[in-house]
Amino acid sequence: MLGKIFKAIFGIKDETAKKVELNYPRYCDELRSVLEGDESYTLSELQVKLGKRKGTVYHEMTVLRRGGLVISKQYDKSISANKYRIKK
Repeated sequence: MLGKIFKAIFGIKDETAKKVELNYPRYCDELRSVLEGDESYTLSELQVKLGKRKGTVYHEMTVLRRGGLVISKQYDKSISANKYRIKK
């Protein structure tokens, strides 16, 4: 109890590691891990890599954006398609 009082008065922070809470569901982890890499991917490449439909990939990107991740979109003129990746 005395320790809690000192922490409250002096602002001493607890050094123990806390569990990080995800702001998005686990079914988006596969897409997140692909987009966190160094390469950027088009939507068709993501469909082939993940084995999911276009609407599902778009939905998962929306869920990741709502969870706080910033997904950048760049237009590639040579292939006439947008490329996606997570900004670091």
